[in-house]
Amino acid sequence: TAAVRELAEEIGLVADPAALEGPVWLRRFVGPFAGVPIDNRETYFVLRDVVHEVDAGGRTELEILGDEPHRWWTAEEIAASSEEFAPRELADLLPALLAGPWTGVPRIVT
Repeated sequence: TAAVRELAEEIGLVADPAALEGPVWLRRFVGPFAGVPIDNRETYFVLRDVVHEVDAGGRTELEILGDEPHRWWTAEEIAASSEEFAPRELADLLPALLAGPWTGVPRIVT
């Protein structure tokens, strides 16, 4: 799937498509990314119990221009942070995902 391919390209994580839950969220972003105008549609899935060292070596030229650091964050770190996340309401959305397997319909997020 595209989600599994993106995990491999962007952070070097090889995942089994059957392990993904969702889609859980849908988001559309229209605006600049690394100075380039984009119209991006995003589909979010959950992959649980990941232990993986991030390897961002497979990013595209545009993703590299974004020059965003990659690391794992805990839900507590996200809630306490002043950083901007996508989706914007990530800290508020995480508790429902952490509560257990996703069984609902995808939610529209910003």
